[in-house]
Amino acid sequence: MDVSQSLAEHKTEMIIVKNTVEAAEHAARLGWLFSAAIAAIEHDKQEDKGQLPGKQEATVTE
Repeated sequence: MDVSQSLAEHKTEMIIVKNTVEAAEHAARLGWLFSAAIAAIEHDKQEDKGQLPGKQEATVTE
């Protein structure tokens, strides 16, 4: 049994999405995420891609 079949038994579907925004939109349609959160996810995605100012590189501290 593959993962998608196992999830289907629990009334959960597995979908293939291009990015986290698509995943969030899908989750919102199912009521698993507030639709208002999608804008913040889109903003974070743009920051991560360097399309908006504010991206900070991770630093390692000891």
